Amino acid sequence: MKSPNLDKAVELPVIENNYDLTIDPLGYFLIRLNNQKIEVGFCNNDHQMLYKWTSKSAKDLSKAIVDKQPNISTSHAIYIGRELQQAEHALQNNQVYIQD
Repeated sequence: MKSPNLDKAVELPVIENNYDLTIDPLGYFLIRLNNQKIEVGFCNNDHQMLYKWTSKSAKDLSKAIVDKQPNISTSHAIYIGRELQQAEHALQNNQVYIQD
């Protein structure tokens, strides 16, 4: 298989610190470490927790969340993935995790 020629790829700009918060109309997620596991709660915009998932695996949690919430916005899904990875890293290294 031939390797891609990266020299011909178009380089796109990255705007640093461009983190405008857009509220997802579906609701929001709360993530914490609890009893040596990652715990994720999904709340509606009336602050009622509708769903809860618990696992040691960010990958398994991501899949379970997307299966239950397939219409989550792309930016929200990226944020959740990033937070779950940070939570898993903290869990594996016996560190404190605080959701960003």
